[in-house]
Amino acid sequence: MIELNLKVNGVKDKYEICNDWSEATVEQFMKFSAIDFKAKTEIETLVDVISAFSSISPDELLLIPAKKFMKIIDAMEFTKSKLPEVEKDSIIINDEEYFLKKDFKDLNTGEMISINMIIEQGDDNLNRVIDKLLCIFLRKKVDGEIEVFTNDMMSRCDMFKKVKITEVYEMFIFFSNIKITSEVNIKVSSRAEKRKKGDSK
Repeated sequence: MIELNLKVNGVKDKYEICNDWSEATVEQFMKFSAIDFKAKTEIETLVDVISAFSSISPDELLLIPAKKFMKIIDAMEFTKSKLPEVEKDSIIINDEEYFLKKDFKDLNTGEMISINMIIEQGDDNLNRVIDKLLCIFLRKKVDGEIEVFTNDMMSRCDMFKKVKITEVYEMFIFFSNIKITSEVNIKVSSRAEKRKKGDSK
């Protein structure tokens, strides 16, 4: 982490800025994924990127001296590298273990509705809704079995937002690449799959 002392309107504050994927949370990665890199100038985009990986608002970043801002930009080089995929089947949060659900052949109605709704909210970019998808495919075990999905599980979103993205990214990739089928033929595809299909047309 990089520490930044910033004075805004006479008030000094200390901020932390990520400079490695291992330091970024799920929430920060979601904010980064929501940035439209084509809609703004390069410098405006960099402001949004830095804001995503810190607690500094874009407006506050505009008040930083240019020389200091350029140094912060150097710390964002990690965003150009591939996010590491650490193979896991579970994760421990607050002393409780959540396991990767791998079988989605038989969905209950709650799963079906929630998955469809989340995909629509992501607007074809599942990275923007990772927190909600984690509620679907990371679950506790009850008597040795993966717990059955209920809508109450969606309340875990805030908990998952605080997890480091490197802790769950590989499991997210696994989930986003599987084909989920039910009576209504629900399908979840990664952006890579969609690009591949587009190229084959």
